[in-house]
Amino acid sequence: MKTERRFNLVDEGWIPIVGKGRVSLMAVFSDESICDIDGTAIEKIALTKLLIAIAQASAVIKNESEWREEKATGLAACVRAYLKANKDCFWLYGDRPFLQMPAIAELEGSKQKPVYYYYLPSMDKENDTMLFGSQRQITGTDAEKAVFLVTLMNYSLGGKGESSKEPLMKDVVKKTPLGGPSLGDSKGFLQVCLKGSSLAETVWLNFFTEDDKRRLQVKAMDARPPWEKMPEGELDDRAVEIKDSVYAWLVAVCRFIYLTEGGVYYVGGIQYQKTKDRGAFIEPFVVAKANEGVMYVDPDKKPWRSLTAFLRAVYEGDKDGGYVCQLLVLFLGRARSEVNSLSIWAGGIKATWNAGEQFVKQSDDFVDSEFSFATAALGESFYQTLRNVMEKLDQIASQLRISVTRYYEELNCKDKNAKEATRRFWAFADGYSEHLICVCQEEDEEAITNFLAKMNAQAKAIYDDICPHDSARQMYAWVKCAPGGVRKRKGKV
Repeated sequence: MKTERRFNLVDEGWIPIVGKGRVSLMAVFSDESICDIDGTAIEKIALTKLLIAIAQASAVIKNESEWREEKATGLAACVRAYLKANKDCFWLYGDRPFLQMPAIAELEGSKQKPVYYYYLPSMDKENDTMLFGSQRQITGTDAEKAVFLVTLMNYSLGGKGESSKEPLMKDVVKKTPLGGPSLGDSKGFLQVCLKGSSLAETVWLNFFTEDDKRRLQVKAMDARPPWEKMPEGELDDRAVEIKDSVYAWLVAVCRFIYLTEGGVYYVGGIQYQKTKDRGAFIEPFVVAKANEGVMYVDPDKKPWRSLTAFLRAVYEGDKDGGYVCQLLVLFLGRARSEVNSLSIWAGGIKATWNAGEQFVKQSDDFVDSEFSFATAALGESFYQTLRNVMEKLDQIASQLRISVTRYYEELNCKDKNAKEATRRFWAFADGYSEHLICVCQEEDEEAITNFLAKMNAQAKAIYDDICPHDSARQMYAWVKCAPGGVRKRKGKV
């Protein structure tokens, strides 16, 4: 089954960029005005990781000192040279298509699946019912197919519907494919990375030196990237090498895919462990506790509320077994001394696993957040200020929830409003998250005091709205149960 070589990712525009349309790989590392990837949260992080992976294949940087000397411009030059020399590895179609496995088309029982060619994020199941016009098959452009392909390498949903008839390797036990290793086989991991003033600088800020790899216990230090040589099966020597390298975090090849004009062949790929079995292995883009689990995407809890958890190990070390983001521990300090400003990006998708299927439904959704900082202000004083303010916010929310619960208990009513009260409080606070981060960087005590006063006033308003106080009995409960942070009261009613 041969196809004509066409659409080379090095020169063709395919990466969606805010304000610029689609650009090529070469353009990303040539144009400093290219800054922000467009698309869903999962597409953004998947494409960012691919760019980092290409940089890892392009240059060997031994330590932080060499990294500083290289700078973003030097690394970009290395990538351009690599792309020019290895252009044949980046054809989307042909005898050796980019990140694809033509052999799966020959599997017994294998057949093409019609697809949308954009990340839903799951593939169509064969028994899907068509309910909306948007569910009709859409023939994607080559650019859309390329984004689709890259996204599925790390972020494919797991489940029985994604299984092939048989594995490529005869001695491999057929298993239900798990969710991609960057997504997780449960709810969906929250991913974190640094962002610079350009996309090329973003890649440089997130580059793993040889020292970084050793610290993260990477086994295959000199592994070839998957696009240079794909594995031939799920657990052959090449698959093991990819699993033991930085590419397990960046281009995991968790699915074997083959794009054709009529659709796509799509089966389980390199087999990664379940989250609970990973032990010390967890990719550095994830916020995790050692051997205890990871931080999942929660659309009801925006990432700014977890910012102190992201930064905790950077400023306090990892002594108490709390959450750690290895990427920030490794890269934030060195970035602060090299750039004047940067952003911390956090995002992902919340998924659900049930009855052997992982899917996105009901309240499951994408989360996409970015926090901007002047690096000079990113010292320990900022962290302590932010932590103190967040603790006070948590206290206000907790007091509000407890007060609403006690109010309804006082009236012998079933409480259905405490959760709604805290949801409304945090939804209000979400609108002030950028302001909060800004005043904490400036350590503006007056602005912080005013901010907390506004949050207390909003908690009071929510309490007043959710807890009626029209009758004498309601008024008694309303005053008695009001939280101290909402209403000051003296004596007894």
